[in-house]
Amino acid sequence: MLRAVLAVVLILGAVAPTSAIPSIGELKADRSLCSNATEEYYVYDNGNWVKKKEPVDWWMCIDVKGIRADYNSAAKKAIELKSIGKDSPYYGGEWIDPKRGIVFVVVTDERVAESYKGKNVVVVKGKYSYGDLYRWKRELGKALANDIVMGNILSMVGPDVQRNKVFVGIKLINDTTLDRIKILAKKLGIPLDAIVVGKAEIFLPDITKSPKKSVKISISEVKLSRTDRIRPLVGGIKIQSRKICTLGFIAVRNGVEGFVTAGHCGNVSNAVYQPEFTGNFREDLVGRIAADPGGPRYSDAVFVENPIVNSIFRIFNEHNPSKHYPVFSEMQAQSEGMYVCKGGITTGETCGWIEEVGYDIIGTYPEYGTIYDQVLATYVSKEGDSGGPVYYDPLDTWIRNWCIDRYGVKCVDIYGIQVALASYGSRTYSVYSPISGIERDLGNLRTR
Repeated sequence: MLRAVLAVVLILGAVAPTSAIPSIGELKADRSLCSNATEEYYVYDNGNWVKKKEPVDWWMCIDVKGIRADYNSAAKKAIELKSIGKDSPYYGGEWIDPKRGIVFVVVTDERVAESYKGKNVVVVKGKYSYGDLYRWKRELGKALANDIVMGNILSMVGPDVQRNKVFVGIKLINDTTLDRIKILAKKLGIPLDAIVVGKAEIFLPDITKSPKKSVKISISEVKLSRTDRIRPLVGGIKIQSRKICTLGFIAVRNGVEGFVTAGHCGNVSNAVYQPEFTGNFREDLVGRIAADPGGPRYSDAVFVENPIVNSIFRIFNEHNPSKHYPVFSEMQAQSEGMYVCKGGITTGETCGWIEEVGYDIIGTYPEYGTIYDQVLATYVSKEGDSGGPVYYDPLDTWIRNWCIDRYGVKCVDIYGIQVALASYGSRTYSVYSPISGIERDLGNLRTR
């Protein structure tokens, strides 16, 4: 990492300024590529808060001519740029357009543009580094959460890479709340033009409290659904502790086999059943919750030790329940625009893309206080899906082909577990805890 930072410093010292690159404000959206949906937000300009409106996901509709590649190449490039630049003061973050395979990377000094360029990379100029945005969202989030005016209406804060600002999501926007944000930001030394304010509500899915009728999926002679009694255990199937949820993924923690699910599904020492509690405390018992970190944390996750029932490192495949998806690896680095899917007992397998990375969720979990660095995504989820695995295909073509040859079905990489819903502007997003945060809370996990 030090080599990467030094390399950028050397480039700054040795390379003459390149031709001008567009600033984020100069990027134009092609409305023919966007939906008609719009979103409103507030920015600070010329001494006042100004209301703006633009297309939802405008960053996937930027008018770029002659640049196109495939999704996998773009995702791998984005992860590479994140790894290289995350500690550099000249790196402002990145995102991808998955449909066109384009990577956008933000730099704070255009003299480093050449070091980031590639055949499917668009380099744009930002004012603030990603390190600045991340630090400010944490400082501002804490100040707002502890403020007597803002504490009850603050929903989330996070680095808005596409706007090169810190996003503040609140339930009520008026002159009083905007003025309070300005006062606290000034007190912390955070530039007001580095803040964008939008309306956002955070809420948990309604947890299913009574067993749902099992819906069968029939493929050839196989009849199996996520709500059936399934042995060996796999990710993405129905479980019940204090509440009915979805099993996330099978894992080994400290040498003990078990699985991960959502923390709000139960507490330490609670019994867990699959598919549900029948009235007999021994029947369908599959383990007990053994690890549940308290206080502010990086995931809504718990670990269930499972010394009772066999399990395999696979995710339920509703398209062919006789061949579940093998888990190949964990996706530790994640970027806006990457595709993800979720498996849950209510909505099944639904897919979308990552909307935001690194958002702190505030106020939804009174027992935790704040859950840091969560991910917002566009896939559909509803009550009962909590704890379900979030995953996608490996990015490497060779690995994908190897999985098909060996297992007769695709493999998946674990991205995290589904935990909540977020109403953000005019849309509702699913919120998941990334695998990096889960392992930060629970310790290293072996998932294959």
